[in-house]
Amino acid sequence: MRPGEWTGKMADFSIALQEAWTSAPLHLRFSGAMLTEIRTLAEAVRLAHKGFDAGDEPAGRKQMA
Repeated sequence: MRPGEWTGKMADFSIALQEAWTSAPLHLRFSGAMLTEIRTLAEAVRLAHKGFDAGDEPAGRKQMA
């Protein structure tokens, strides 16, 4: 790729994504088990982000002494 070509491709992708997103609402159906998994993951991400915002290291990472 030539310099600047990547930026143009990303802009094209962004425009296409915005057009696709706003053209028609998505109607997705999930099973109860899948919704439970999504909620569990969302809660874990929220808690990890909250801890990180408080200045703590993200879960699974410890400072080396």
